[in-house]
Amino acid sequence: MPGYKGVVTVGKPKKELHCSQCSLLLRRAMQTGEGDRICHSCWQEKKRGGVWLECYPDRAADREVQLLEVFCPREANGCLWQGKLADLEEHFQECGEKPNPEFQTCPNEGCGELVPSSEIKYHSKWCPCKHCRRKMLANQSQVGIRKRKSEASSDEVHVHQIKTALSLSGNVLKTQRKLRTKLREALQLSQIQETHPGELLRVNREILACSRQLSQHSCLLEQKLNAFGSACCTNFSELLQMNRRLKEKLNEQSQVLLHGPQLSAYQEMFTYLEELENTLKGHMMKFIQWLKATVAGVSAIPLNHNGWCKRQKVCRNEAKVEDPFGEQARGAWACTIEEKVENLQQELEKQGKKVEKLEETNEMLRNRVAELELLQKPPNIVQGQDDGDPQITRHVFHDCFYKIINGSM
Repeated sequence: MPGYKGVVTVGKPKKELHCSQCSLLLRRAMQTGEGDRICHSCWQEKKRGGVWLECYPDRAADREVQLLEVFCPREANGCLWQGKLADLEEHFQECGEKPNPEFQTCPNEGCGELVPSSEIKYHSKWCPCKHCRRKMLANQSQVGIRKRKSEASSDEVHVHQIKTALSLSGNVLKTQRKLRTKLREALQLSQIQETHPGELLRVNREILACSRQLSQHSCLLEQKLNAFGSACCTNFSELLQMNRRLKEKLNEQSQVLLHGPQLSAYQEMFTYLEELENTLKGHMMKFIQWLKATVAGVSAIPLNHNGWCKRQKVCRNEAKVEDPFGEQARGAWACTIEEKVENLQQELEKQGKKVEKLEETNEMLRNRVAELELLQKPPNIVQGQDDGDPQITRHVFHDCFYKIINGSM
């Protein structure tokens, strides 16, 4: 028989107490000449397979394994026994396979706690997860998983839109730089009287091609910016709707409570939600104004630009010649498009951080609402007596909670 299988120990046993062959707790421990520990049955199996290992009984390790504190493997049937591993076989004779009618296992996934049969109905509705000890409804885990999957997929779409917009803005910048170079080349050729007309015509054709390419990139960038803006506005609207639902829920719960610390906490959270809603509206209006200004600033070079094919006359007495393709002639787009792309990147990062912060705040508020609802369930109502649950009360009304309400975090 290999090592002890299915035994749940109190605490994590040492790594040296596991068999190097079957990885279970050692049963009749043996030690090889190299210092490895192995079960007696695993050693016999190696001998039958033609592998000879010189081993000796390791009574110290065997004694240490037998003194380990373990739970009964039939804990799911209601057995609450806990003792040494050496007494487990004797306990099996007394335990049997019959479940304990006084206890039942919580049916919620992630809990599995044994509770008295009289309290199983209340516990299954407001059970704590044994890993994180956070109170939750019985069916909230799967709903939360599906919701987070949908949020993750929408976030991926938004990230793709941002990347596409940034790549298009890069194409606009490249085409704009190329067009500037061609404009300067055309200016230099126009200032030289001996320039062949065909050379000047070639440069003007290249300028026309660049301007058309820039026009296409600008149109695509404007479409992507509009799509991204509508997606961000949808996110803002969803956050506002979530905020309103939280306010309605808080209002309903506060009407049930006439006095006590819960009522003051509800009122403070309600005030904070109103401030959060006003902040969301302000951010949304600023973002819409910025988006309109950015889209209005992304415009292509006009194809009927004056002065492209004109031959300029150079005065011998003047060392400087005015550039017909300077900043005033080209318009505001030539000198501001790089700044607008940089502002676009910075504003996208700012709006992303704001949305993440608001989502975290709303998540914390949802948890607080669930915990405050829990306080209304017996026996957790705080009435100045000893029937309240001090652990839950401390968890809800701690300093961090009031710091969040006061806006200092």
